[in-house]
Amino acid sequence: MKDKLERRFKVLKEVSIFNQSDDDTIAEIAKALSYYKFDPDVTIFRKDEMGDAMFIIELGSVKVHDGDYVFSVLREDDVFGEYYLVDSQKRSASITTLEETELLRIDQDTFFRLMASNINITKGILKSSIGRLRNMNLIEEELAGKNKEIERQKSELADMNATKDKFFSIIAHDLRGPLGTIMSFFDFLNSSINDLEKKEIIELVKSIHESTDRLLRLLDNLLQWSRVQTGQLTSHKENFDIRPVVDSNLELLQFNAKEKGIYLFSEIEKPLKVFADKNMISTVIRNLIGNAIKFTPSDGKIWVSASEHDSFAHVRVHDTGIGIDKENMDKLFRIDVKHSTPGTNEEKGTGLGLNLCKDFVEKNGGQITVKSTPGKGTVISFTVPKK
Repeated sequence: MKDKLERRFKVLKEVSIFNQSDDDTIAEIAKALSYYKFDPDVTIFRKDEMGDAMFIIELGSVKVHDGDYVFSVLREDDVFGEYYLVDSQKRSASITTLEETELLRIDQDTFFRLMASNINITKGILKSSIGRLRNMNLIEEELAGKNKEIERQKSELADMNATKDKFFSIIAHDLRGPLGTIMSFFDFLNSSINDLEKKEIIELVKSIHESTDRLLRLLDNLLQWSRVQTGQLTSHKENFDIRPVVDSNLELLQFNAKEKGIYLFSEIEKPLKVFADKNMISTVIRNLIGNAIKFTPSDGKIWVSASEHDSFAHVRVHDTGIGIDKENMDKLFRIDVKHSTPGTNEEKGTGLGLNLCKDFVEKNGGQITVKSTPGKGTVISFTVPKK
C-alpha cells in the first residue's frame, strides 16, 4: 500500500492544478483517491456530460474520442479531467477503455471537503491558476507577435506577387517589341526585295541585326537574372586582379564607343586584388560601361576608376552623359516599373541590366550606388571584397 501511495503521490505532483501545493497536501489528496476497475470497451463518460471528477490511469489504457474519431490514447499514469474538479463544464470528449483498466478517481465533493479543511490546497490551486494565467498571457503575446509577423509576410507576399505580375508584363512587352520589329522587316523584305536598292537592303539588314541583338541581350539578362532569383546561379569566388577585367571590357566595348565618338579609358594604374566571382564582376563592369555609352553623347568621356577602403575595393564607372533626374533615379533597380530610357542615339535597352548588376554585386558581398546630375553625367559605384 505504501508503494501505491508513493506512486500516486508522484503522479499528482505532475498534475497542473496541484504542482504548486506542498507535499503534505498532495499526500492527503493521494489518500482520498477512489479505486475503480473496468472491463475493455467501457465508456467512463461521454462527450457533453457535466464533468465533476478527475481520473488517473493506474493500469491499462483508454481512448479519447468523439464517436468514430480518436483524438488520443492515454496510458498508465496519465491524468484526465483535472480541471473539472474546480470548474464544472461539459466534457469535451468521450473516454472509453481499450483493455482491462484500473482508474483512480476523485470527485468534486470530496475535493471541496479537502479544500475546506486544508487551506494549502486552495493556496496551491490559486498559485497554479495564476501561473497558468501568466503563461496564457505570454502565449497570447507570442501569438499576437506571430500574427503580426504573418500579416507582414502576407503583405510582402502580395507586394511580391504584384511586382512579379508587373515584371512579367514588362518583359512580355519588351520581348514583343523587337520580335515585332524583326517580323515587320522580314515581311517588308519578302514583299519588296525586288524593288529595293542594295543600300536600302543593307539598312534593313542592319536594323534587323540591331533588333536581334537587343532581343538576345534581353534574353541573356533575363536568363541570368532568373537564375539568381531561383538560386540556380551559384558564385565561384576566387582571388583576382580587377584591372585586366576592366581593361578587357573596355576593349570589348571600344568599337561601340568609337561609333559615337566617345573617349573610353581606365584610370586604374596598379593591380587591385579582389575576392569574388570573376564572371559576375565582369558582367557588372560590361553592363555599366555599356549603359554609360548608351547615355553619353558624341565627344563625351567614359572612364573607370578604383580605390581601396578598409576591406573593400570601390570600382566606379564615370560618364559625361545626360544624367538621371530624380524621378527616374527612384525607378532604378525596380523590376516593377518600366524604366528603359532610349539612349542619346535612340538606342534601346533591356530594362534589366542594372537589376542584374545589383544582384551580382550583392551576391558577392558588395553594394551598388548611383550619383547623377542631369546634363552633367553619372557615376555608378560598386564595392567588392578585397583579397
